[in-house]
Amino acid sequence: MCLLNGMLLLYLGGCAVCDLKTGKIPNRWIILWLGLLGAEAAWRGMGWQQSAWLALRVPAVALFAGIVLFPFFLFRMTGAGDIKMISLICGALGLRDGCGVIFCGLAAAAAWSFIYMMRKRILTKRIVYFLNFIRTLLLAGVFEPYYLKDRDGKEAGFCLAPFMLGGFVLWLAVRGGF
Repeated sequence: MCLLNGMLLLYLGGCAVCDLKTGKIPNRWIILWLGLLGAEAAWRGMGWQQSAWLALRVPAVALFAGIVLFPFFLFRMTGAGDIKMISLICGALGLRDGCGVIFCGLAAAAAWSFIYMMRKRILTKRIVYFLNFIRTLLLAGVFEPYYLKDRDGKEAGFCLAPFMLGGFVLWLAVRGGF
């Protein structure tokens, strides 16, 4: 488990750096780590049948998580790279532990977003916008992307990967470290 946790720290650290520098997480990075984490799972299995299953478990669980999270991308509530990053966390750790990491990361992101919106004095504006988005979607059945950079400005969006890294570190600390 120590090797897996170290690999996930490297993976999420790279995701955070890419997201902060470019606003995107490259597919090459995710595919590389999909292979590495699948190989780690197979190595951990040590038996042919078990290692084959564990190697396939990583992409299978990641695919399942990606499908579940895809609507957030469709509504432009998060980016495709964020969905793939989160999916790979679930693939590597399994759904239960993966959801724990994601919860910690999203809690940190929510706290930071709240403080940021209070400091920028845009909290009320964003709450009203969110409620209008939900009302328009449910009552009128009209889909309008939640976030558009040209319409909402750069201040309404942020990088999620650093929070997922922080969530993983917090999750590790709660579980007693490596």
